Amino acid sequence: QNAGNCEGGEGIWGFAQNRGFLGQKSARYLQQELPVRIAHRIQGFRNLPFIIGCNPTILHVHELYIRAFQKLSDFPPIQVRSDESRYCALLRQLLEDHKDVVTLLAEGLRECRRHIQVTSPGHPWDTPGHTWDR
Repeated sequence: QNAGNCEGGEGIWGFAQNRGFLGQKSARYLQQELPVRIAHRIQGFRNLPFIIGCNPTILHVHELYIRAFQKLSDFPPIQVRSDESRYCALLRQLLEDHKDVVTLLAEGLRECRRHIQVTSPGHPWDTPGHTWDR
């Protein structure tokens, strides 16, 4: 198997036409963009109301994002196909680590809803006294 291949011998994300430079170019783009986007998600977690941010399930997801940010940020610049291959392996691992994030977030919010009352104005369903339980 070619050292620069991510999946199925076809380069990053499995596109045969993206062999060589284009695969590395895509990997470099992801290496630049993913930490920024994950940092925005982390900031979102930090801006949650205290009662939600302290929920163990939500906190677990927050920590997943922090670990992903650290791993992606620590990865050396992609310069050769073997770097691309290692980066692809990291991305596959992170995808596996994050496969249950949506379910976990829903579970965490469900756990929090008995402690929260919706009060943000501007939405038609936000009326005084309206809670998530209704």
